[in-house]
This record gives sequence, structure tokens and C-alpha cells, in this order.
Amino acid sequence: MLPTDDQKKLIARVAQEMKTQNNRMTAEPVWLVEQMRRIYGMDADYTDNYVWSCKEDSEYSYEPDEIQAKIIEDHWCGAAENQWHGCTQEKLWGSDPCEICAEGFPASDVDPEEYGYEQIGYHEYYEYVCVHFTESAAQLYVDQNSHRLNKPRVFVHSQYRCWEWNAVVQAIRETSWV
Repeated sequence: MLPTDDQKKLIARVAQEMKTQNNRMTAEPVWLVEQMRRIYGMDADYTDNYVWSCKEDSEYSYEPDEIQAKIIEDHWCGAAENQWHGCTQEKLWGSDPCEICAEGFPASDVDPEEYGYEQIGYHEYYEYVCVHFTESAAQLYVDQNSHRLNKPRVFVHSQYRCWEWNAVVQAIRETSWV
């Protein structure tokens, strides 16, 4: 089967772009789209990355910078402005703040474990999504599909000594179709 005129035009455009693009000082470049993935369950003693997860409802987890606000939201006293800690419902309707709230208990001193959260470590890495001949095609893929990807990036890898891939690339570059 011979290529159609539209396919010939596409191959010619890709060939021209491959010859003129910035290859980021990489021999035999191939452009990858990657996305961030996390593996949860790492022991917190062996990683600096962690989230806080509710022991009762592990469907939700919170980054370290989000947990204080979540605890304040869940344990608001309401008896006095900007005061909280997890008062009983009686205190919500009382006119006087509880002792802890009256002292202005600071959120930064809160231990999330006291409020039913546990620390779960994780490891982050970039996972392969797809490959492209040109950087612009890879970036276009990211632009069109970023709503499905987690922290996507375009990354260049080398196909040095990958004879099969390089033969295909060479055939595209040397095309004489107009």
C-alpha cells in the first residue's frame, strides 16, 4: 500500500521539523510524554515525602501543608472568632469559648495523629505515556490531554545504538516527497 498524498505531506513536515528542531544536545533524540505517579505505603522513616490520611475514611489524604487547615475546618469551636480544637457540640452553642480555645491554641502545634490521621509515605516518579518524533508533537499531545495526565512533562531521551528506531528516523529524514 502506498502512502496517500496527505500522509506524504505529514511525513515531509515531520522530516523537516526533525532536521531543524533543537535536539537538546541529544544524539538520536526521541521525545517522550511522561506523567507523575506516586507509590503510597512507604514507611515514613524511609522517605521525606508523606501525606496525612484519615484512619476512618482513607479515601481522602492531605498534603502536609493542607492538614492544619483540614483539622481547623473539622474541629472549629465557633464560640469565639479564630478559635478551635474539636469542642463538643455543647460548646458550639455556648456563649463562652472552651478553655483551650480561650487560650488561642495555635494550629501549628497540632499533632494530626491526635485527630485520627496517620502519616503515609510515598515515592514519586515519572511514568512513560507516549513517544513522538518531534518536541512540538509531544507538547501538542500534552496540551490536548493534560486533563487526563498528572503533572505531565515532555522529556528527551536518546535512541543511540537503537538501530531499528534510527533506521526509521533516517528514512523519514531522507524523504524526498513534496
